[in-house]
Amino acid sequence: MADLERDREVALLKGTVLFVEDDECIRRVVGAQLLDDGFRFIPADRGAEGLELALRENPSVVLLDLRLPDGSGLDVVRNLRLRNCRVPVVVVTSFG
Repeated sequence: MADLERDREVALLKGTVLFVEDDECIRRVVGAQLLDDGFRFIPADRGAEGLELALRENPSVVLLDLRLPDGSGLDVVRNLRLRNCRVPVVVVTSFG
């Protein structure tokens, strides 16, 4: 029981990561690693969904793909800032 309590406390200390990525395989691999490391993980596959989740869930950080099916990750960042959401955002891409 003590281990379960400790794991919950660690997850609270580490925070929540919202990962907006349209590639399901990448989402699953990154999500599994973050969960193993004790983070709360919220996946999204589109920019609009990521924007909604960021505003509703108040994540500690957003990992955001630059190229999404419904637009640019930079558009998501602009929309977050227009709504006074100051969550740290890390923009990533596998585009080469």
